[in-house]
Amino acid sequence: MVIALDMTGVVLIKDEKGEWMINHELITFLKSLPKEKFQFAYFTNSSDYWLNRILRNPSLPVFVGGVTGDDIKRKKPHPESYETLLKVLSEHVSSRSEVLLVDDFPENVDGSEKVGMKGFLYRDVDGFKRYLEKEGLL
Repeated sequence: MVIALDMTGVVLIKDEKGEWMINHELITFLKSLPKEKFQFAYFTNSSDYWLNRILRNPSLPVFVGGVTGDDIKRKKPHPESYETLLKVLSEHVSSRSEVLLVDDFPENVDGSEKVGMKGFLYRDVDGFKRYLEKEGLL
């Protein structure tokens, strides 16, 4: 399974001052998942420039690929954006249902499910763990 992570709002969260920071609790959890079962991708409407600044952080997991706002004409939640992500990830999965989008916007999660991917509306790490357990993925 490939977990496609939205970068702003999931991997990056705002601190009490409104500044973006790495969601260390989520990153620690992701790194604890079995590597033979899970891979990670990024899926963001943000630019390549913004993403490259984030990816410099050595605490992040290894990403097998992904899509930024610069890679697509129509951003999430447009179906074209999900199709682009699925093409990028095609060598890592055998079906659309093996891609799980984790996003903080309901419309983006709905969009992923409309094209056959799984979707999870992220609020916190505990909720994400419960979802993975409920789906039999842990």
